[in-house]
Parts: sequence; structure tokens; C-alpha cells
Amino acid sequence: MIKLKENEIEPIADFLKIDPLDFIQDYCEILPDRGGLGIISRPTHECIFLEGKNSCKINSVKPAQCSGFPNLWKFPGWRDLCEAIPIPTETLSPEHAALLQKTAHRSQQ
Repeated sequence: MIKLKENEIEPIADFLKIDPLDFIQDYCEILPDRGGLGIISRPTHECIFLEGKNSCKINSVKPAQCSGFPNLWKFPGWRDLCEAIPIPTETLSPEHAALLQKTAHRSQQ
């Protein structure tokens, strides 16, 4: 599930040209820990905004959790479950590039 920060709701709603409350009602659900909202998933567990295999309908305003996908989401066997294409590191935000570098450094230790 894609977790949303409170400040991510309005930009996504604006991008979709809908009211933020309509966005919450139509595209969100309460997180399992009840600690916030997340974007609803399809029955296949894919994000509702995923179009095809590698295209995001809300790419220009996607949540921070998605910004580093799949580079920062790697786990053993992830390629067997996901067809996402890694983002070239030079196109990552400085924040996500630093996090990716930190994660890679830890995995080499």
C-alpha cells in the first residue's frame, strides 16, 4: 500500500482536478495500523494509478514513497515479483539519491 503524507493529498487532487475530499473518498483507504491514509490498490495489489507495467498516472505529483521506486524498495527476490524498471540514479531527487547510496553502503557491509 502506498502511504500518503498529509501534504501530498491536495497536490494529487489538484492534478486529478477533483476536490481533496473526493480524492480521499474515491482513491484512499485507512492504513492497516490506522495511522494515516494510503492509496487504494487493485485486487492484484498494484497501485490504482499504475497504467500498464511502468507508467504512473500521477507521476508528476506522486507520493514520496513512490519517488524512489523501485530503487529504494529492493528486497531479495523483488525482480521475481515486480517488472519495474530501476530509475537512473542521476534522475533521483538529491534526498532519494542520498538514501539509495546509504542503503547500498549498508548492504555491502
